Amino acid sequence: MAKEGKTKQKKVIENIIKTDSDEQTVKGVAAAFLLAVDDMHDERDIERCDHLIQEILFIAVVAVLCGSESHRDMQTFAESQIEWLKQFIKLKYGAPSHDTFRRVLETLKPGCLDEAIRDMLQQLNLHDKGNHIAIDGKVLRGCYNKKGLILLRTVSAWDTENGISLAQVATKNNEGKDVGEFHAIPVLIDMLDIQGKIVTIDAGGAYVEITTAVVNGGGDYAITLKGEPADVVQGGGENVSGMGGTEFRGSSLL
Repeated sequence: MAKEGKTKQKKVIENIIKTDSDEQTVKGVAAAFLLAVDDMHDERDIERCDHLIQEILFIAVVAVLCGSESHRDMQTFAESQIEWLKQFIKLKYGAPSHDTFRRVLETLKPGCLDEAIRDMLQQLNLHDKGNHIAIDGKVLRGCYNKKGLILLRTVSAWDTENGISLAQVATKNNEGKDVGEFHAIPVLIDMLDIQGKIVTIDAGGAYVEITTAVVNGGGDYAITLKGEPADVVQGGGENVSGMGGTEFRGSSLL
Protein backbone atom coordinates (compact mmCIF):
# COMPACT_ATOMS: atom_id res chain seq x y z
CA MET A 1 0.00 0.00 0.00
CA ALA A 2 2.86 2.36 0.84
CA LYS A 3 4.47 1.77 -2.55
CA GLU A 4 1.15 2.35 -4.30
CA GLY A 5 0.75 5.65 -2.42
CA LYS A 6 4.25 6.78 -3.43
CA THR A 7 3.55 5.94 -7.08
CA LYS A 8 0.29 7.89 -6.99
CA GLN A 9 2.00 10.90 -5.40
CA LYS A 10 4.76 10.80 -8.04
CA LYS A 11 2.14 10.78 -10.79
CA VAL A 12 0.42 13.82 -9.26
CA ILE A 13 3.75 15.67 -9.05
CA GLU A 14 4.48 14.84 -12.68
CA ASN A 15 1.08 15.82 -14.09
CA ILE A 16 -0.20 18.71 -11.98
CA ILE A 17 1.85 21.30 -13.88
CA LYS A 18 0.16 20.32 -17.13
CA THR A 19 -3.18 21.71 -15.97
CA ASP A 20 -2.07 25.35 -16.41
CA SER A 21 -3.55 26.69 -19.64
CA ASP A 22 -2.14 30.22 -19.63
CA GLU A 23 1.44 29.81 -20.87
CA GLN A 24 2.15 33.54 -21.05
CA THR A 25 1.14 34.02 -17.41
CA VAL A 26 3.52 31.25 -16.32
CA LYS A 27 6.36 32.78 -18.33
CA GLY A 28 5.73 36.17 -16.77
CA VAL A 29 5.82 34.76 -13.25
CA ALA A 30 8.95 32.72 -14.05
CA ALA A 31 10.75 35.78 -15.45
CA ALA A 32 9.80 37.84 -12.38
CA PHE A 33 11.04 35.14 -9.99
CA LEU A 34 14.35 34.64 -11.82
CA LEU A 35 14.93 38.39 -11.77
CA ALA A 36 14.15 38.54 -8.04
CA VAL A 37 16.75 35.84 -7.22
CA ASP A 38 19.30 37.05 -9.76
CA ASP A 39 21.63 38.50 -7.11
CA MET A 40 21.06 35.73 -4.54
CA HIS A 41 24.37 34.86 -2.89
CA ASP A 42 25.65 31.33 -3.60
CA GLU A 43 27.83 29.79 -0.89
CA ARG A 44 29.12 27.08 -3.23
CA ASP A 45 32.28 27.15 -5.35
CA ILE A 46 30.48 28.33 -8.48
CA GLU A 47 33.27 27.31 -10.88
CA ARG A 48 32.78 23.69 -9.84
CA CYS A 49 28.98 23.71 -10.08
CA ASP A 50 26.86 22.55 -13.01
CA HIS A 51 23.66 24.32 -11.96
CA LEU A 52 23.09 27.99 -11.20
CA ILE A 53 21.44 28.81 -7.88
CA GLN A 54 18.66 30.63 -9.76
CA GLU A 55 17.79 27.41 -11.63
CA ILE A 56 17.78 25.34 -8.46
CA LEU A 57 15.57 27.77 -6.54
CA PHE A 58 13.13 28.07 -9.44
CA ILE A 59 12.72 24.29 -9.65
CA ALA A 60 12.47 23.96 -5.86
CA VAL A 61 9.69 26.55 -5.54
CA VAL A 62 7.66 25.16 -8.46
CA ALA A 63 8.14 21.59 -7.21
CA VAL A 64 6.86 22.49 -3.74
CA LEU A 65 3.84 24.23 -5.27
CA CYS A 66 3.15 21.00 -7.17
CA GLY A 67 3.29 18.82 -4.06
CA SER A 68 6.95 17.93 -3.54
CA GLU A 69 7.83 17.33 0.09
CA SER A 70 11.53 16.42 -0.02
CA HIS A 71 14.75 16.95 -1.93
CA ARG A 72 14.19 13.64 -3.71
CA ASP A 73 10.71 14.80 -4.77
CA MET A 74 12.31 17.91 -6.24
CA GLN A 75 14.71 15.77 -8.26
CA THR A 76 11.81 13.60 -9.45
CA PHE A 77 9.86 16.68 -10.48
CA ALA A 78 12.86 18.15 -12.34
CA GLU A 79 13.53 14.92 -14.21
CA SER A 80 9.91 14.36 -15.21
CA GLN A 81 9.24 17.98 -16.20
CA ILE A 82 12.63 18.87 -17.68
CA GLU A 83 11.30 19.84 -21.11
CA TRP A 84 8.71 22.13 -19.54
CA LEU A 85 11.34 23.66 -17.23
CA LYS A 86 13.65 24.37 -20.18
CA GLN A 87 11.14 26.94 -21.41
CA PHE A 88 12.33 29.15 -18.53
CA ILE A 89 15.82 27.97 -17.51
CA LYS A 90 18.67 26.42 -19.49
CA LEU A 91 19.46 23.28 -17.44
CA LYS A 92 22.52 22.66 -19.62
CA TYR A 93 23.55 19.68 -17.49
CA GLY A 94 20.12 18.17 -16.94
CA ALA A 95 18.13 17.95 -13.74
CA PRO A 96 19.88 18.68 -10.42
CA SER A 97 20.27 15.78 -7.99
CA HIS A 98 18.59 15.65 -4.60
CA ASP A 99 21.98 16.33 -2.98
CA THR A 100 22.32 19.53 -5.01
CA PHE A 101 18.92 20.73 -3.83
CA ARG A 102 19.86 19.89 -0.25
CA ARG A 103 23.22 21.70 -0.35
CA VAL A 104 21.78 24.87 -1.87
CA LEU A 105 18.68 25.09 0.34
CA GLU A 106 20.65 24.40 3.52
CA THR A 107 23.00 27.33 2.87
CA LEU A 108 20.30 29.93 2.19
CA LYS A 109 20.13 32.68 4.79
CA PRO A 110 16.79 32.80 6.65
CA GLY A 111 14.34 35.17 5.02
CA CYS A 112 16.21 35.70 1.74
CA LEU A 113 13.81 33.56 -0.30
CA ASP A 114 10.81 35.24 1.33
CA GLU A 115 12.23 38.61 0.34
CA ALA A 116 12.80 37.45 -3.22
CA ILE A 117 9.23 36.20 -3.54
CA ARG A 118 7.89 39.52 -2.24
CA ASP A 119 10.02 41.27 -4.87
CA MET A 120 8.55 38.96 -7.49
CA LEU A 121 4.99 39.77 -6.41
CA GLN A 122 5.78 43.47 -6.59
CA GLN A 123 7.08 43.07 -10.15
CA LEU A 124 3.82 41.35 -11.11
CA ASN A 125 1.88 44.48 -10.05
CA LEU A 126 -0.55 42.52 -7.91
CA HIS A 127 -0.93 45.56 -5.66
CA ASP A 128 -3.57 47.05 -7.99
CA LYS A 129 -5.53 43.80 -8.28
CA GLY A 130 -6.39 43.18 -4.64
CA ASN A 131 -7.84 45.41 -1.93
CA HIS A 132 -8.24 43.05 1.03
CA ILE A 133 -5.41 41.64 3.14
CA ALA A 134 -6.32 39.17 5.90
CA ILE A 135 -3.81 38.75 8.74
CA ASP A 136 -4.01 35.67 10.93
CA GLY A 137 -1.87 33.60 13.26
CA LYS A 138 -1.28 29.88 12.77
CA VAL A 139 0.44 27.03 14.60
CA LEU A 140 2.68 24.81 12.46
CA ARG A 141 1.09 21.39 12.37
CA GLY A 142 3.07 18.65 14.14
CA CYS A 143 5.75 21.05 15.40
CA TYR A 144 6.05 20.06 19.08
CA ASN A 145 8.87 19.19 21.46
CA LYS A 146 8.96 16.14 23.75
CA LYS A 147 6.90 17.94 26.38
CA GLY A 148 4.14 18.73 23.91
CA LEU A 149 4.93 22.44 23.73
CA ILE A 150 4.34 24.18 20.40
CA LEU A 151 7.64 25.13 18.75
CA LEU A 152 6.51 27.42 15.95
CA ARG A 153 3.71 29.95 15.64
CA THR A 154 3.52 32.27 12.65
CA VAL A 155 1.52 35.28 11.52
CA SER A 156 0.76 35.53 7.80
CA ALA A 157 -0.80 38.05 5.42
CA TRP A 158 -3.19 36.62 2.81
CA ASP A 159 -4.26 38.47 -0.32
CA THR A 160 -7.85 37.27 -0.51
CA GLU A 161 -8.54 38.44 -4.06
CA ASN A 162 -5.36 37.09 -5.68
CA GLY A 163 -5.32 33.97 -3.50
CA ILE A 164 -1.68 34.21 -2.41
CA SER A 165 0.29 34.61 0.80
CA LEU A 166 2.14 37.95 0.77
CA ALA A 167 4.40 37.46 3.79
CA GLN A 168 4.84 35.46 6.97
CA VAL A 169 6.79 35.98 10.19
CA ALA A 170 7.39 33.78 13.23
CA THR A 171 6.24 34.99 16.62
CA LYS A 172 9.67 34.11 18.06
CA ASN A 173 12.33 36.80 18.38
CA ASN A 174 16.04 36.43 17.59
CA GLU A 175 16.65 34.84 21.00
CA GLY A 176 14.06 32.13 20.32
CA LYS A 177 11.49 33.50 22.77
CA ASP A 178 7.86 33.49 21.68
CA VAL A 179 6.76 37.14 21.89
CA GLY A 180 3.25 36.50 20.59
CA GLU A 181 1.16 37.94 17.76
CA PHE A 182 1.02 41.35 19.45
CA HIS A 183 4.69 41.98 18.60
CA ALA A 184 4.77 40.02 15.33
CA ILE A 185 1.83 41.67 13.54
CA PRO A 186 3.36 45.19 13.35
CA VAL A 187 6.56 43.64 11.93
CA LEU A 188 4.48 41.85 9.31
CA ILE A 189 2.56 45.01 8.41
CA ASP A 190 5.80 46.95 7.94
CA MET A 191 6.85 44.37 5.33
CA LEU A 192 3.77 45.02 3.19
CA ASP A 193 2.52 47.73 0.86
CA ILE A 194 -0.93 48.31 2.34
CA GLN A 195 -1.59 51.74 0.82
CA GLY A 196 -5.34 51.92 0.13
CA LYS A 197 -5.95 48.35 1.34
CA ILE A 198 -8.37 47.01 3.92
CA VAL A 199 -6.57 44.93 6.56
CA THR A 200 -8.67 42.51 8.59
CA ILE A 201 -7.43 40.89 11.81
CA ASP A 202 -9.13 38.83 14.50
CA ALA A 203 -9.33 39.95 18.14
CA GLY A 204 -5.57 39.43 18.51
CA GLY A 205 -5.12 42.65 16.55
CA ALA A 206 -7.23 44.84 18.85
CA TYR A 207 -4.32 46.95 20.06
CA VAL A 208 -3.45 50.57 19.38
CA GLU A 209 0.10 49.62 18.31
CA ILE A 210 -1.29 47.36 15.59
CA THR A 211 -3.95 49.72 14.28
CA THR A 212 -1.39 52.54 14.29
CA ALA A 213 0.90 50.41 12.10
CA VAL A 214 -1.96 49.94 9.61
CA VAL A 215 -2.81 53.65 9.54
CA ASN A 216 0.85 54.63 9.19
CA GLY A 217 1.08 52.30 6.20
CA GLY A 218 -1.82 54.06 4.50
CA GLY A 219 -4.36 51.29 5.01
CA ASP A 220 -7.71 50.86 6.74
CA TYR A 221 -8.57 48.14 9.22
CA ALA A 222 -11.48 45.99 10.37
CA ILE A 223 -10.76 44.14 13.61
CA THR A 224 -12.87 41.70 15.58
CA LEU A 225 -13.67 42.67 19.17
CA LYS A 226 -14.27 40.07 21.88
CA GLY A 227 -14.44 40.25 25.65
CA GLU A 228 -10.92 41.60 26.15
CA PRO A 229 -9.68 44.26 26.53
CA ALA A 230 -12.92 45.31 28.24
CA ASP A 231 -12.44 49.08 27.78
CA VAL A 232 -11.92 48.69 24.03
CA VAL A 233 -14.99 46.48 23.67
CA GLN A 234 -17.13 48.91 25.66
CA GLY A 235 -15.87 51.94 23.73
CA GLY A 236 -16.34 50.15 20.45
CA GLY A 237 -19.90 49.24 21.29
CA GLU A 238 -20.75 52.80 22.24
CA ASN A 239 -19.24 54.16 19.02
CA VAL A 240 -21.04 51.64 16.82
CA SER A 241 -24.41 52.36 18.43
CA GLY A 242 -24.13 56.02 17.38
CA MET A 243 -22.97 55.49 13.82
CA GLY A 244 -26.09 54.16 12.16
CA GLY A 245 -26.97 57.47 10.52
CA THR A 246 -23.45 58.12 9.19
CA GLU A 247 -23.05 54.74 7.40
CA PHE A 248 -19.78 54.46 9.35
CA ARG A 249 -18.03 57.11 7.23
CA GLY A 250 -14.84 58.35 8.90
CA SER A 251 -15.35 56.03 11.86
CA SER A 252 -12.63 54.59 14.09
CA LEU A 253 -13.11 52.39 17.11
CA LEU A 254 -9.49 52.30 18.31
